[in-house]
Amino acid sequence: MLRPGDAIDTTETKGPVMRRNANLRPGRRGFSLIELLVVIGIVALLIAILLPALSSAKDAAAKVHCSSQVRQIGIALEVYANDFRDLYPVAGSKIDWGQIDPTTNLPSWMEQLFTYLPSQDVLSGCHRYPRDTPYHYFLGARAHFAENGTFGSVRRLRLRFTSAYVLLGDNTWDFGETPTPDADKDDYTQNTLLSLQFPPGTVQNGAQSWEPQH
Repeated sequence: MLRPGDAIDTTETKGPVMRRNANLRPGRRGFSLIELLVVIGIVALLIAILLPALSSAKDAAAKVHCSSQVRQIGIALEVYANDFRDLYPVAGSKIDWGQIDPTTNLPSWMEQLFTYLPSQDVLSGCHRYPRDTPYHYFLGARAHFAENGTFGSVRRLRLRFTSAYVLLGDNTWDFGETPTPDADKDDYTQNTLLSLQFPPGTVQNGAQSWEPQH
């Protein structure tokens, strides 16, 4: 019991309080330079390991997407033939999207087929194609011109060897489309199907060939 005038001894309480407060705020130690370099090295190693796998997966996904586009066009052609008495679209001369061929009085075969497809992007071709032209597929309609001397529709029932007939394919020739793109390519076999006569990189009459993409 304290009496008036007695001194208060704080020796026993001051020490523990100060030590307790000191323990509440411990010192912080940062990363050393060596530790940072080790972490950076591990991250770089992981990136080097994962990048090839990611690139392969991306390339495989792109191939599947591009093949799906060709398949959608093929299905659309068959549905079109069902609606037009076994006739495929007419392919005429070189015209762009939105133009009318003066000989056939029809738009391009791509535009004739447009309503049977989810979007015009399907007809623009795989993103892996060269960007020289926005249209990268040809229609196997040259058979009608070769037989009749005029543009017209190929009749499905007249195809004798269907497994050997190329109805649709990747174009490997730009047909000298500058400045007018061609949305109405038909099957010039020597141009659209890569052959020894026109290997990739061949330039002739302002047109250039490239590698098939599928």
